[in-house]
Amino acid sequence: MAQSDSETGNDRPFHQKWHIWDKISDKLFILTRFNGKFYEYAPLVIYPIHLTFHEKVTEVQKFFLKHPNPSAISAIGDKLRFYRYQKGLLQKDIAASIGVDKETYMNYETGTRENYSLDKLQQIAALLEIDITCLLDDYHKFLYDGQGEQIKKLRKRRKLTQGKFAEETGVCKTTIKDWEHNKARISKETYKFLFPSGSSSTEAQNSENIL
Repeated sequence: MAQSDSETGNDRPFHQKWHIWDKISDKLFILTRFNGKFYEYAPLVIYPIHLTFHEKVTEVQKFFLKHPNPSAISAIGDKLRFYRYQKGLLQKDIAASIGVDKETYMNYETGTRENYSLDKLQQIAALLEIDITCLLDDYHKFLYDGQGEQIKKLRKRRKLTQGKFAEETGVCKTTIKDWEHNKARISKETYKFLFPSGSSSTEAQNSENIL
């Protein structure tokens, strides 16, 4: 039978509890403990998650285990769920706030939608107290930043007229005009074709080799 530390004369406190060594902020602390030989240090981060009785805790826990970092989430539907769970709101709460029925908002979170209203996303962001860009994927970020100017820059960089650019893109000249004047929204499929790596100016320049 193994002897305990007290029986062997070894008083090393292996189970010494952690203590707060320093407070960096209200949500970040540095902990310390002595293991018998040296001091150990570890960070303690407090991440508030407001759970409400009407949500299944297991469902919420599973979601946060799968998506611990909102910046790593790509789908708008999952972004909406993350911040809604964090705020402790029901789907019907957000639906009522933005003036849609619950079923419509549920479709926002299922990921079945390809196009979202930027006005509605702006309303949701305000309710969740976050910047709208936290909710956007690459395509909607492209729209939010102004599709017309970005498409025009790509066309002029390639030294193409609207007619020639229309031919290479597979649409009519009027469509190009409407895109550049923000009168019509470019489809997600066409956006991915023109900007295969994203919507930044560098990525737009790289797309010259695709067309």
